[in-house]
Amino acid sequence: MDTDRENDEKALNLLRISLAETQAIVRAYDVKAQIVGIGYIFALGVIGQFADVLPKPSVYGVGYVVVAWSVVIVPIVLFGSVLYPAGRKAPKVSEPIPEDLKYILSVDPKELSSVQEISSAALRSNSLDELSYEILRLAHLRERKRKRFLLALFGAAFCFGFLFLSQLRLVLLAS
Repeated sequence: MDTDRENDEKALNLLRISLAETQAIVRAYDVKAQIVGIGYIFALGVIGQFADVLPKPSVYGVGYVVVAWSVVIVPIVLFGSVLYPAGRKAPKVSEPIPEDLKYILSVDPKELSSVQEISSAALRSNSLDELSYEILRLAHLRERKRKRFLLALFGAAFCFGFLFLSQLRLVLLAS
């Protein structure tokens, strides 16, 4: 009997560590997106200084404005999209969920609205299932944030490449 209890404790400790690690990675993507997004904005300022010394076309059309705004705004929006799916908005788990799950680790105040209800639900819950569900839910969130972060990085890289080629074209046309 003690072996079962020890195994349960080991499993719970492992799940707690896994949950903490998953939460830390999710937060890390938020921080990365904020830092790289701000870096992108600063880099645009430096690129703008280079653009000021390049020859200017005499007529700016609507296409120029649309492209310029796309190059500036789209990567910022992409980095912002990494921040949007927060823990409360984590994707639903698609596999069958244990029916006795109390969602203790992601309490919905509409479902459990008092300290007594939360305490009672915690006492009736299966800790292994609760932790396992939360880890799986946050793992889905982590993957969503990772994909959005990579998309934002590729978007920023594309825009930097576009800006470089545009400025290079202007220099070559002027010489």
